[in-house]
Amino acid sequence: LTYEEMVADPAGNICKIAKFIGMEDLEPDSELIQKTVEKSTVASMKASSGVYAGNVRQGGIGNWRKHFSDEDSALFDEEYRKQMEGVGLTYDFGDGLVM
Repeated sequence: LTYEEMVADPAGNICKIAKFIGMEDLEPDSELIQKTVEKSTVASMKASSGVYAGNVRQGGIGNWRKHFSDEDSALFDEEYRKQMEGVGLTYDFGDGLVM
């Protein structure tokens, strides 16, 4: 399960996680799932008075690109390919880059 998959279908994926940890089968439109989705938004976490309130970044998909130079991105890609070789997993980094 990736961050991007969670963003695309938060309720459906929270249901999958709940089932994986042994909770009862829940429907995406159930009150518990909808409350969990609501409380898991970046806006909700930023508004929280809890320990993480000041440590929540902007959220969103692909924001990391704003922090990587072209050189950093190329170095990351090279190292990622080395580390993941033979694992059999692929990851969609967006903008057509799938490794």
